[in-house]
Amino acid sequence: MNKNGMLLVGIVASAGCGGGGHYLRWNPTPAATAMNGKVVIAVSDKREEKKGGAHPEQVGLQTGSFGIPAAIRLKGSETVSGSVQDLLTQAAASTGLGTVAPGQEASATGKIVAEVQEMWCTGYNPVYKANIVVSVGVVDPATGAVRAAAQPLTASGGGMVCQSIYKKLLNDIYNQATTMFSSSLKQAAQASAGQ
Repeated sequence: MNKNGMLLVGIVASAGCGGGGHYLRWNPTPAATAMNGKVVIAVSDKREEKKGGAHPEQVGLQTGSFGIPAAIRLKGSETVSGSVQDLLTQAAASTGLGTVAPGQEASATGKIVAEVQEMWCTGYNPVYKANIVVSVGVVDPATGAVRAAAQPLTASGGGMVCQSIYKKLLNDIYNQATTMFSSSLKQAAQASAGQ
């Protein structure tokens, strides 16, 4: 395979979230051509201790050997908060809301603060159910003053395989986030400090 062919394979493999071996996947829309504002996105994992809160890479339980539940863990360095941050960053970009890396708050016009309150899939083969709850709000990056109160993004559903359930639910969460970022939340995130 020539160099251009290898580059194309790499681009196809990394398109959208879940390129390579990521467990949590969704289908992002392309970024807007013009970006307005610069936000930093901070995501914290606030799930119940027994439902992933104690393990940032765990997203559920599935039937293991002899019917004993086995943990569903994300691969490599993937975490729930990192995946949700990627999703929100892509949703913001699709609506024309520019982002800066964490630690660059000085150049940000707003800070999107998200809490993953629930992301868990469990059941017994062949019936699994998953729930996702993420709260998203906007604060002033310098003072921490609330500009837009937190709003929930929620999705739930079932099926035969947790990874497939998650893909459907994360697409729903992504669509809710793009709608949220297209509304007054975007104005709050774009406002400069002191406005």
